[in-house]
Amino acid sequence: MEAIAGGGEDAPTTNPRSRNHRRELAATPQHPCVPFMPGLVATARGARSPMTRVGFVLKVKPALIESYVERHREVWPEMLEALRAASWHNYSLFLAPDGTLFGYFETPTSLAAAQEAMQRSAVNARWQSEMAPFFELPQGAAPDTAMVVLREIFHLD
Repeated sequence: MEAIAGGGEDAPTTNPRSRNHRRELAATPQHPCVPFMPGLVATARGARSPMTRVGFVLKVKPALIESYVERHREVWPEMLEALRAASWHNYSLFLAPDGTLFGYFETPTSLAAAQEAMQRSAVNARWQSEMAPFFELPQGAAPDTAMVVLREIFHLD
């Protein structure tokens, strides 16, 4: 492996043109300069295990789109910590102009286990209560239980 220019000898990288790129990357210790491999997470032993990828959609009320975006500029630190503790990794939200919200996250467990872990969090109950008015939901539903989970039909690592 070669060092990154200006990064010193401690900054390992792999050559993506190398035939052994995946093997080199898997053997590389976690380091901020090492590229992330989507769909994989390091375990306590340093081995790699597959992640469950979850995609979902919800519908934000068109009149509340800008307010919804503003609320996500400063997500409560305790909510972020709860998501991490519940194994929600690589979590992203994407919003279309019509209010269609696409969410994506990865978890080493399952969607059900990740949702159950969040249900046990007091901060999640407060967050869902505050977010519910932004969504087109069935009466009394919370966003985290009303999301439509999408079937993954293709993945490229």
